[in-house]
Amino acid sequence: MLKDILRTKQLAQQARDLKLDQSPSVKAQIAYSEDEVLAKLRFKAFVDSIKVPDLSQLAKEEYLSHKDQYLVPANVTVQQILISTDGRTDDNARKLAETVRIAAAADPDHFDALVEQYSDDPSKDAKKGLIKDATSSKLMSPIANAAGELSVAMPISPVIKTKYGYHVLKLVASVPPRQQTFDEVKSQLVEGLDKQYIADQKKDFLNHLAGQEMTPYPDAIAALHARYFTGTGTPVQDPPESAGAQSLKPEPEAKQ
Repeated sequence: MLKDILRTKQLAQQARDLKLDQSPSVKAQIAYSEDEVLAKLRFKAFVDSIKVPDLSQLAKEEYLSHKDQYLVPANVTVQQILISTDGRTDDNARKLAETVRIAAAADPDHFDALVEQYSDDPSKDAKKGLIKDATSSKLMSPIANAAGELSVAMPISPVIKTKYGYHVLKLVASVPPRQQTFDEVKSQLVEGLDKQYIADQKKDFLNHLAGQEMTPYPDAIAALHARYFTGTGTPVQDPPESAGAQSLKPEPEAKQ
């Protein structure tokens, strides 16, 4: 990094020695670069000067207006037995799954043994068929829907068909949805409102600059038109004649 800095300074000094910094185009580039640096510094100084007010009351109003957005969803854990259709006919797989379901419904406490004996789930040795957050939209909808219908009174699901085969589920645990209190979400809400307040202040600051009245220089505009307009296309309107424009136009040829 230090070598790069040194090399840059050496090249820059050589450019000055060769007076490469004296051409109008280079001077314009240098001036523009300076403007960019100063503009960034000014904007940063403005952002640093923003004082965010206490938005706690606004956060509470936001919470009360949209309490449904601050629900902890239900969390259901199930255990599954998968009867795969690989190596079996679809009818045989369905019949075996129904047999397993009847056995599970008769004695839910022996579901682990049924998993070990019948399940074709490749992860059964590691997870014993356990599926957490089983109602999540990330799971296949037949599994998620069936898991959501399980209860203490009906802990074993009907046979479920998916592209992998037939499934039987057992309810392991179910945590109902819960409304979060304002105190639980206050910091999250205030942080979001703080960011929005700062973003609005920055936007208003830049919009104020953009909305300021510009000072036109008709002579300069006319001079640009006279120098660069090629005659192709249709301009909105011809610029007014001016001394600046006339000075850039070629002299008319003298008549013979």
